[in-house]
Amino acid sequence: MILGLMIFLVSLGNLQAQEEVSEEKASKDPYAYIDSSKVYLDVVERGYRSPQVLQKLADSYYFKSEYAEALRWYQELFSSYPNEAYPETLSEDYYLRAARSAKAISNKELAVELIGQYSAMGGDPKLVQAFLK
Repeated sequence: MILGLMIFLVSLGNLQAQEEVSEEKASKDPYAYIDSSKVYLDVVERGYRSPQVLQKLADSYYFKSEYAEALRWYQELFSSYPNEAYPETLSEDYYLRAARSAKAISNKELAVELIGQYSAMGGDPKLVQAFLK
């Protein structure tokens, strides 16, 4: 019993030391975490815009669950590069992400409009049905 308790305490001490080393390493390494949203936003603010940059900027916010910002940049993408003019650039996935972003921030009217565009582009009907429930 005492031996088991000693092993547990030693193991706990080792785990604590490893966490401290990991935190120290991360704080010293300038490349430990790069906020891609800031990088892409800086690129856009400097005047470089392309469908790919706007897609990556919108996606960077979407995948961090920052839906208001994601929606803002998806809408910028759609208005700057309309699907009619750039059909090879915009897949239906971007409309689905934009619709989900709109729904997440309670903009139901826009969400329905965007999911309609997703559907018109050949999006999965089951996803559309589930989305509209």
